[in-house]
Amino acid sequence: MLRVAGGAAPASLLLVGRPVHATTFSCLSTSAWGSVMVNPSASVSARAIANGTKIQAWSLDQWCRNLEQVGIGRPWDKLCGSLDSKKFGSNFDGWKRTVLVSHFDVPRPSGLHTKDVLLFDLLNKINNCAGLDDFPRHMVVACLNQRLLQGKGVDIDPTRCVPLLDVNQMASGSYTLPSGKYWGRAEILDYVKNNNVSRPI
Repeated sequence: MLRVAGGAAPASLLLVGRPVHATTFSCLSTSAWGSVMVNPSASVSARAIANGTKIQAWSLDQWCRNLEQVGIGRPWDKLCGSLDSKKFGSNFDGWKRTVLVSHFDVPRPSGLHTKDVLLFDLLNKINNCAGLDDFPRHMVVACLNQRLLQGKGVDIDPTRCVPLLDVNQMASGSYTLPSGKYWGRAEILDYVKNNNVSRPI
């Protein structure tokens, strides 16, 4: 969870991003999240939560196991449904053994030396990806969520909260907020996980 000034986050911050109902999650813009991080008082966080944008996105766990999210289906089915079944397979069992990160238009995130790795291996930190930290995993999920759900309508499109170009920049491990404040990998990872752009579960 978010750590502010070396201490534990206030209880009010832990409410950010909790689902309002079964298929909608809350997301704060990078500017709003940056304000909460600078001044994490109860009134600031309460206002931020109240003004959060409703979005939809798959979690890392749903990507790892191709689990359904109510209202948007299964992530791998959406991602790979149009691929050549003779080359890639026609279901998750085939896709996880053939589909590379490089098959999709996502930036190579910081910490991942090549996109020519199996997407399944990256997400699950196995085989050649066993030594990776969580940053590249969550950033690939964030980028894929943005692409697959962009323009899907109110309460679904995660780009309503954070634009696709911003998530692409975050993948580099360096992001500058509109205020000029700099985020590194730790702050970016906190943001995407706590604002449902790529939540863990």
